[in-house]
Amino acid sequence: MGDGNMTNRKHVILIIGLPGSGKTTIAKRLSRKYNIQHLSTELLRAEYLNIDREESDCDFTEEQQKHIYSELANKAVKILKTNDCLIIDGVFRSQIQRTQLYETLSEIEDINYLKFWIQCEESIEVARLIERKNSNTICPAGGETFNKIKADAVKIECDNV
Repeated sequence: MGDGNMTNRKHVILIIGLPGSGKTTIAKRLSRKYNIQHLSTELLRAEYLNIDREESDCDFTEEQQKHIYSELANKAVKILKTNDCLIIDGVFRSQIQRTQLYETLSEIEDINYLKFWIQCEESIEVARLIERKNSNTICPAGGETFNKIKADAVKIECDNV
């Protein structure tokens, strides 16, 4: 920690996992505890699409994915221009989505990425999604979406997470 340049370095904590894995819960707790801004792909998507409970278990279309991840990257750049640290959580089920984020953030010099893959027992993930569906919690991903993403991803390799 003797390096004086450490204070100029930006940090992005990237929390990745399947729907229901706990990534947003972890991100929110870290955000509160350390007073770090937090962006979530699921929350941006719900905001963008104005999703309500009845339509919450629908997958991203390709166009929506591009828009949400582009919006996420642009918001991240704005935050990092005035803050030293940012927490981002999302599924990031394709390398293209992660690359899009990295390329957009490349305008910010000297970023340190801390990447975490969050997972738990599938039965717990599914139970969480069912619980969300039955409560007033709006979560864009439900059981059908989980199964599709899981089939697409099997395990998302997260650039050496």
